[in-house]
Amino acid sequence: MQETFRFCSALSASCSEVSLISLAIDTFPAGSNCVALPGGTVEESFIICNEPIRILFPFGNLTFVSVTSRAGFDLDNATIQDMAAAWPHVETLVLQSYSERRTQNTLICLYAFARHCPELKILHLVLDATPVVLGIDMGRPSPQRRLKSLNVAQSPISKPTLAVARFISAIFPSLEDLSTDGGIVGWSEQTDERQVFVKRWGKVSAHLPELIAIRAEERARAQAELGT
Repeated sequence: MQETFRFCSALSASCSEVSLISLAIDTFPAGSNCVALPGGTVEESFIICNEPIRILFPFGNLTFVSVTSRAGFDLDNATIQDMAAAWPHVETLVLQSYSERRTQNTLICLYAFARHCPELKILHLVLDATPVVLGIDMGRPSPQRRLKSLNVAQSPISKPTLAVARFISAIFPSLEDLSTDGGIVGWSEQTDERQVFVKRWGKVSAHLPELIAIRAEERARAQAELGT
């Protein structure tokens, strides 16, 4: 984290908060490749935590953000929520991890993007979808209809997958592509657990078209009733 913190601090001190619209950060150590690190060998100094990410929040006009970490992220829901609020103009947001490190942020963090990022079209991040998502619609924001692509890497996910699909379709009703990183270089020897996660996300993806169609029909019916 120390390396990333120093870099983000230098960036904050040298770049205009108003003018910067595109940002790409790659924390791969020199000479490394896109291969997942085996357990216990993660370079701790390259794990991206809440503090360095928060340094970037004043760049409020960002439309493209890509941060890549071989060592993974350690972000919580509060930081993700503040990130979405800080970057309301973002259209592409990629938090790419090549680590099997567990993350703190959960499905709930997606609410923040629906609420604060109306132009977001592409989102790539690791989240924890193992908590039960049934009955967490309280406080759900209005649907965000611009997001077309959501990549969840190899995020942990539990059953029932239908509940996860219902949750996602409710806030991103225009989503066309839900993908994982199951087939990229470096994941050829993924653990059995990760293979299970990838398969479960595949089931979520399979549920989405029908759920999105049902929600579209419900909206059309409601609008027709209001017009009568």
